[in-house]
Amino acid sequence: MFTNASKNQTEVPEATKKVVKDPNAPKRPLSPYILFCNEKRESVKILNPNQTSQMISKMLGDIWNSMSTLEKKRYDDMFQQQKLEYNQKVLDYEKQKTDLARFKDEHDMSQFDLANCIMSGVINHQSNLR
Repeated sequence: MFTNASKNQTEVPEATKKVVKDPNAPKRPLSPYILFCNEKRESVKILNPNQTSQMISKMLGDIWNSMSTLEKKRYDDMFQQQKLEYNQKVLDYEKQKTDLARFKDEHDMSQFDLANCIMSGVINHQSNLR
């Protein structure tokens, strides 16, 4: 006889704000599987010219799953190397952001003025990175 009121009400989800990513931020390294797919996709396409992209992807997944850990190690090593490079780029990027923020605070500049100084060469942001 009694119904739970919450079941009968429809919940309206809150609008989520889309996080705007900085286009200058370093890109994350590709996973070992994606590195494998990028390397092997063309050869699988050549061997199976009439297959759809979806089927090619499925074949690549099947090949990857049938590979031994030793065979996958090459791609994992490539990923680990790219991950080290990425981590260093993130550190440099964060340092650049703090250097620019400190410069802005010290010189009491608007963001527009700061961008103009960088573009005109008044501020050499590359020298602050190293």
